[in-house]
Amino acid sequence: MMKGVVKSKVGLKAKLDKPSGGKSDHYTVKPLHFAVKTHAFSTPIKYYNLPDTVNGETTETINGTKSFDNPSALTGKVINGIMLYSLPDGTCDVIEIADGVVSVEKKCGYAVIDGDTPITAIIKSGDSRVASGFFAIGYTKTTFNDLIEPQATNVYCNRLSVSKQKALTAVTETAIYINSSQALYIVLPTGTCDEDSESVVEWLNNHKIEIIYPIAELSTTSNLDNEEEILCLM
Repeated sequence: MMKGVVKSKVGLKAKLDKPSGGKSDHYTVKPLHFAVKTHAFSTPIKYYNLPDTVNGETTETINGTKSFDNPSALTGKVINGIMLYSLPDGTCDVIEIADGVVSVEKKCGYAVIDGDTPITAIIKSGDSRVASGFFAIGYTKTTFNDLIEPQATNVYCNRLSVSKQKALTAVTETAIYINSSQALYIVLPTGTCDEDSESVVEWLNNHKIEIIYPIAELSTTSNLDNEEEILCLM
């Protein structure tokens, strides 16, 4: 499996035992195997009327100019309860259906940063690690469910721009910045709020930040064995 892709499969390839008699026959599906915790038969059934390939899509909508107090709305495409996103360069989550097997490739991560998100560090204005006139709120790479690609700029953010700078000291705009160690920083102008944990938490609770980003590494998956029944009308 390629790095940077989270892949799970839902299979329909199973031996069917057919009892005798009746126009409406009852089939029993032997144990199916999954890479994620998913109901054994209902998920595949829902995919019957879909095209062979479904690509994720992120839609960003806003009235006016994006700012702290005027965020955009980020929405994805929902297919049978699975949220599929895309990134600004066209990279996207994908569902593929072939030979009775449904494959879901997750390439995009989604996260909300608010006052409940554990803060790793607050780099105060005047610190040599940030540009003059700015301070930064930092989050370690393990903050998010899926690791962010190092120095990612191919990111959607609802309130801030995404810096393309290669060093935090060069970020001279209100933006998010992702470094080579996959840490994320929210860079804000001095005076946005007091530069202490209590004030930052309050500010974030009033200005929740959403991001959709490229996933860097695979997530751990598990297998399930289940026996379920499918009613097939003949």
